[in-house]
Amino acid sequence: MLTPRLFALEPARRLFISDRPKGRYTLEGIQPEHDVLFISTGTGEAPHNTMVVELLRRKHRGRIGAIVTVRYQRDLAYLTEYRELEKRFPAFRYLPSTTREAVNLDPSHPQYVGKKYTQNLFAMGEISRLLGWESLPENTHIFLCGNPAMIGIPRRSDDGELDFPEPPGMIEILLRQGFTLDSPRNLGNIHFEKFW
Repeated sequence: MLTPRLFALEPARRLFISDRPKGRYTLEGIQPEHDVLFISTGTGEAPHNTMVVELLRRKHRGRIGAIVTVRYQRDLAYLTEYRELEKRFPAFRYLPSTTREAVNLDPSHPQYVGKKYTQNLFAMGEISRLLGWESLPENTHIFLCGNPAMIGIPRRSDDGELDFPEPPGMIEILLRQGFTLDSPRNLGNIHFEKFW
């Protein structure tokens, strides 16, 4: 709802921003020792950029990973910036992937995923090898943003059970691995924002 309104603003028009931002897709509850993994499709990368920089600015002690899946290599808008962050911060990992072309963005760089969907990487257990560390529910927060098909947002059925879309998205895969959904009543370790 916000983005179209911002694009509709003409130059020199006023924009009101309240003193207290609202929303649940924030770093609130993230402790300095937690590992944090940001997973996005191209449209969801922008919110994660700010959060990654904020954690690095805070000298976050846990590991930080950013997985970005786009259709084509040319859609990796922040590839250069993320590679620079990897050089400067040893605990930061960036895993770009494409779904429409199999290209190696940098043959000398082992953290290129190739032509795969993020859901498949998690379901097949490849993500730990690519990141260089295992994402465990006990100490990892996962942020999902972008294409709803990647996120796999469930609906509650009449009997209160979660009804997941097909094919399985990240939420269903992560819940099977012991992660929990963030909600207004409970701080879980799966946070998501549909950005489509």
